[in-house]
Amino acid sequence: MNQTSQRISKYWDGSSAGYSDIVQEELNTAMREVWLGLVEENRPRGEHLSVLDAGCGPGFFSVLMAQNGHKITAFDFSEDMLRAAKANAERYGVSGAISFSRMDAQELEYEDASFDLILSRNMTWTLQNPAKVYSEWLRVLRPGGKFINFDANWNRRYYDEGLRLLMEQDFQRLETLGYHVDRTDGHTGDGRDDSWVMELPLNHEARPVWDVKTLFSLGCTDVRAVTRLPDGIMNEYYTNYYRHIPVFMVCATK
Repeated sequence: MNQTSQRISKYWDGSSAGYSDIVQEELNTAMREVWLGLVEENRPRGEHLSVLDAGCGPGFFSVLMAQNGHKITAFDFSEDMLRAAKANAERYGVSGAISFSRMDAQELEYEDASFDLILSRNMTWTLQNPAKVYSEWLRVLRPGGKFINFDANWNRRYYDEGLRLLMEQDFQRLETLGYHVDRTDGHTGDGRDDSWVMELPLNHEARPVWDVKTLFSLGCTDVRAVTRLPDGIMNEYYTNYYRHIPVFMVCATK
């Protein structure tokens, strides 16, 4: 594990409790059905799929898909995130349907053609070599398998003054609604080493344009990017916080 990888792992260890709270809110509210609908509309057909939850965090997709009868394999690089994911699997009664492992997304330990579907959310922006990860996902997918990746240009405001000003207006709107706004988005001010954030290569790419181009170059014949997702995928706070950097979805077929 290189030094940057160690810093990234330690950072996410410190975020596990807060993200687990978010996952539980999503699973306990109408947001669950919105996310499930997005997956159902885009996943391969079949009642009992072999699903990889890549960078599972506190286990949102693992729990969601296990509740719907699928066999789940999940990995994350953070030990604390995995502990939170296992706790959520127990909480929602699906721990027997999920196999958890600690793993580096850039060096997957699975056999070729192991999965029907790969799901990931808010992970690819953290990667040191994202093109290699996409290549690995395609390697472990079965022919005709799909992956669905949700992410956003989370850090673009640090490089785009116009966007920073727009987001400041959003923050002020949130404050008028009575919210306390964390303008650092959790990246600074809590004692964690977050200097790695500004070194990440996808900070400087226009996404999902980069994703689509990369996936075609890796041999995918069917790639779609959706830049406007349904209302209701986030609560009021995050809907307003990320109004100008919305979550996108990239779907690719092997």
